[in-house]
Amino acid sequence: MADNTSLVTTYVVNKTNQFVMLTLLIGGAEQTGTSTVELDTEILIEQGGDLFDFTIGKNKDLADRTLVISTTISDTSRETNHTELIVRLKGGVIFREYALSKEVDEGGKAIYFCEIDFFQF
Repeated sequence: MADNTSLVTTYVVNKTNQFVMLTLLIGGAEQTGTSTVELDTEILIEQGGDLFDFTIGKNKDLADRTLVISTTISDTSRETNHTELIVRLKGGVIFREYALSKEVDEGGKAIYFCEIDFFQF
């Protein structure tokens, strides 16, 4: 499988007060990672490990804004050199899940970058 460490996409939101939520899952088995999540240029959170159902904002407030995620995953597993990042967005028009992955050298690191533009119709 080819390495894939970047994501550039659009997430569709609506004009409601419903919150858009972000989940980040760090993998493979026993790997560790740290993520920074920004909305436009504002840092929303810096988090070690997984991030579950983090509130990005209300649908109606996210139009034409950009979510930027930067995650570094370190190979701390003795069993595998496989790293992966699962990105989940919910609360907008539909649920989306994206899987990114990279094989690294023993003790190496993988840097993942995601840019998600919010589009409202």
